[in-house]
Amino acid sequence: MSDLDFSIVQGRDESQVGQIVADRRDAPTIEQTADRSALFRPNQARIRVQTKRQIQAANSSSESAAFGADVDEKGNGAMGIVWWMGGTLAVVAAAFWATRRRSSNATTDASDAAHAAARQTFATRREWLEARFFTLASCSGKPRGLAWVDCDFERDVAWARDRETKQLLALVGLTVRFEAIPGGGMENNPNVGNLRAATAVFRFVESDWQTDGRTLFNLSPAQALEHFQHELEVV
Repeated sequence: MSDLDFSIVQGRDESQVGQIVADRRDAPTIEQTADRSALFRPNQARIRVQTKRQIQAANSSSESAAFGADVDEKGNGAMGIVWWMGGTLAVVAAAFWATRRRSSNATTDASDAAHAAARQTFATRREWLEARFFTLASCSGKPRGLAWVDCDFERDVAWARDRETKQLLALVGLTVRFEAIPGGGMENNPNVGNLRAATAVFRFVESDWQTDGRTLFNLSPAQALEHFQHELEVV
């Protein structure tokens, strides 16, 4: 028994001393207590492991969220570039078509203005043009064996454009009276004195109207446009 045990049992009877010694013997030592406390260490270790795993999971979730946010940001940036390019192309296309339309309208307006000026010039010089036409047509030798005696021009004018040369044309209906030329072989033809319908052709060349006496016999201006629809277009 140690000195400490002896001091405790000193002054006590034998039975009490025995009981004390037995209690001391049965009481757990510091090493035993430490061993018992070690029983809780696995739990604490598991807690630490779980805590570490939770932290790692949280960090992983944060990294995943950050990565997702970065991907979303990049995706949004790419989509933004696509939308920007699409919008830019749409604006460029709209500007192109607007410019082309304005150019087309300007060309049409210029053409209409030139056409109106040409019509006004024809109206101003019409009397001279008709006289010039009659002179040239009567000297053409057509129809064969017949001489031009007189012609009456209609007031209406049919406007057309040569599809190949783009020249503006004025078609004017007229009625012609002929007589037989002596020795031309038509003296005995009973139809020589009949009035003939025809169309006179005038061309707008280098800002002026001209005629070479060309005549479309047996055709009115409307019939002439239909007959020569592949060469002429109505304006």
